[in-house]
This record gives sequence, C-alpha cells and structure tokens, in this order.
Amino acid sequence: MTTGVSSPFFFSSFSSAIMSLKASARELVTSTKELKRIVRQQVLKTLTKVHTSELKTQSDLIFQNLLKLEVFEKSRNVSVYLSKPYSEVITTNIITYLCSSGKTCYIPRCDGDTMEMVKLNGLEDFHSLTINKWNIPEPSLEEEREIATQLDIILVPGVAFDLQKNRIGHGKGYYDKYIQKCNQYADEHQISRPKTVGLALTEQLIGPGRIPMEDTDQTLDYVITPDKVL
Repeated sequence: MTTGVSSPFFFSSFSSAIMSLKASARELVTSTKELKRIVRQQVLKTLTKVHTSELKTQSDLIFQNLLKLEVFEKSRNVSVYLSKPYSEVITTNIITYLCSSGKTCYIPRCDGDTMEMVKLNGLEDFHSLTINKWNIPEPSLEEEREIATQLDIILVPGVAFDLQKNRIGHGKGYYDKYIQKCNQYADEHQISRPKTVGLALTEQLIGPGRIPMEDTDQTLDYVITPDKVL
C-alpha cells in the first residue's frame, strides 16, 4: 500500500539531478566566458594592425553617421566614452561637438566594479582630465560632479560587435551593468529607456552568431560603422 512518503532513493535521485543541473549551468557559463575570451583575443590582435591614420579616418566617418542618426539629433543628454588612442573608435570629435551643440555631455567614472556617468563641463574640462593606467582620460573620484540620472543616449565602446547588435567588451561588465541600471530606473519612473549606440570600426564587426551571450549581456539599439548604421 502506498503511504505517501517518498523513499530516500527518491530524495537522493532528486538531489543528484539538481546538482547535475547546477554543474551543467556552471559549465555553460564557463564555456561562454571562454568563447568570449577567444573572440576578444582574435579581434584585439586584428586591431593592433590598424594604422593610426586609418583609425582616424574610420572614426571621422562614424562621427558623420552618428550626426545623421535621428535619435542622436533629438537627444539632449548624451554619455560618451573617453577613447584610448588605439584599438577603438576615437571619440574626441563627438565630445567636441557635444560641448558646442547645447547638448549635455556625460563621461564614465569608474570606482572598483561600478561605473557612473558624470557631467563634462566643456572642452577645457575635457583637456584637463587625468590620464589613468589604461591611457584613458578620466575624472577624479575626489571631484564633485553632477551624476547622470536620465540619459537619452549612451554611446558604447566594445571590442567586437555583430550584425544582431550584440557586443563583447573588455570583460569587466561595466556597460552591461550600467545599461541594466538605467533601464531599471527608466521603467520604475515610467520614462523612456536611453538608446544604446555602439561605435564599431570595420575590423570590430564580426559575423552573425559569433558572439556568445550571457543573461547579463545587453543587446544594443544601434551599431554605427564607417559605412552603415545597424
């Protein structure tokens, strides 16, 4: 007669199944991270061959395509990354334009594992920024600056982008976490989410299906290259 009490064997089998699922999930995450690492290394190796003059030419074309983007034209509050002098789209022209166009420009400031966007107070402020250990200008943590709360556009850097507007960054997750936080804030306050725009050199755009995605990865709204807007 059935007593309704599950046997120790049932609990043991159930526990084993749960442990197996958890192990599989960990293996999947590890595998995804490893695939990202491989893609990141491949693209970075390619980027080392891009000459400075070519980098500038592509960056100028991307800037022109950005100016034609309607959501950028209508935007008021824009965050833009401060570029390295190599391996990514140079944003100096964009920053110069933002500071002279009446739009409000915000730039990244990192503290440990977190990133916020703080106001850039004109070109003089931009040229006075300290260069950090990654050879990138960055505002000091000691400076009091206005923190962005409602952005219209976030211009996003990356190592690699694909035709589905997915991206691979440098592996710290700064932008994925920041975009997620902005979207959550927008949803809670019933306002529009900021549009996310990736800036990609030709060498950074890779074929479909080559960027493995994790749950925390954020797909972009647009990706701008020298010859097209995705």
